[in-house]
Amino acid sequence: MDTIQLLDTFRFLEKVSDFNEDTEYDPADQPHIDRLITLSKEKDQKAIVEDFNKPFLHSMVTIQQHVEELKELVARELAARQPEIE
Repeated sequence: MDTIQLLDTFRFLEKVSDFNEDTEYDPADQPHIDRLITLSKEKDQKAIVEDFNKPFLHSMVTIQQHVEELKELVARELAARQPEIE
């Protein structure tokens, strides 16, 4: 995933954070959800990955429950890519 995709996903998380429980699933958001699942796995975020893997629990619910942790995760990944941006 590239830096632009990460920035878009961070904006998505900001939107979820603003609306949180009122956020509804939009199929157009699926790429963000997929990136968050991938990043959570890559960064060994066990609790978040476990929630993403729970049957009958929609990924948006997991994102709503862990939105602040996910924002931090994406922010750290963006900071690690800082030389790429410059």
